[in-house]
Amino acid sequence: MVNLLRDAEIEGLLQATPSLIENFDASRLAAGKSPVKGATLDLAVGDIFVPGAKVNRLGGLERPRSHLSLKCGQTAILRSSEKIHMPKDVAGIGFPPSTSASLAGLLSTNPGHIDPDYVGYLHLTVVNMGKENFPIARGDRMMRVMFFQLDGDAQRKLGELPPPLTEELLGRLSHDFLDIDDRAKKAEEVRLRSWQLWASFFGAALTVALTFGYQLFIGQRDLVPGIRAE
Repeated sequence: MVNLLRDAEIEGLLQATPSLIENFDASRLAAGKSPVKGATLDLAVGDIFVPGAKVNRLGGLERPRSHLSLKCGQTAILRSSEKIHMPKDVAGIGFPPSTSASLAGLLSTNPGHIDPDYVGYLHLTVVNMGKENFPIARGDRMMRVMFFQLDGDAQRKLGELPPPLTEELLGRLSHDFLDIDDRAKKAEEVRLRSWQLWASFFGAALTVALTFGYQLFIGQRDLVPGIRAE
């Protein structure tokens, strides 16, 4: 049998030893902005990684960003600020950021299932599908997690696993999901070629007009008595 945990039960896990979240400050539960909702727990953005960034460059594995203005069509990988310590008889399911973020055009991959006994951070990939830049900063709400009590301990032990985020993975993901930058460059090249074509056309037309005008002027001058062409 599986039961969805309510707020009081989630708070109990946070106050337990070990806590559901490593180094969790229990005073946050009494504050007006408690991360615990009716039956979910909010996790916040910790590190921000940019696909394609080199390891030692800003946005890379060794130098994650703390904030980012995500442009239209661009992607980023978010790591939770919280390190999760799942009990052996509790599983979780993560959901994308808030409705306000999705309505603004931020598309998120599904964080997915969290196994019992898992220890580590959570990750998800976001894509800005909106028309405007989308600001992301450390501390912003990253996802909501629902927890389910199992009727017994999971038999397969996980513990702390190696971080799933690698340089190979960052290099494989596209920084520009919709190829906005590439399409903008191509559009600029088309505009430039069009301008050059029209400039050549108007240049040729102006030359023809001036030549015709000059010949017409010479012809009219020859028709006026007393004026001869040199």
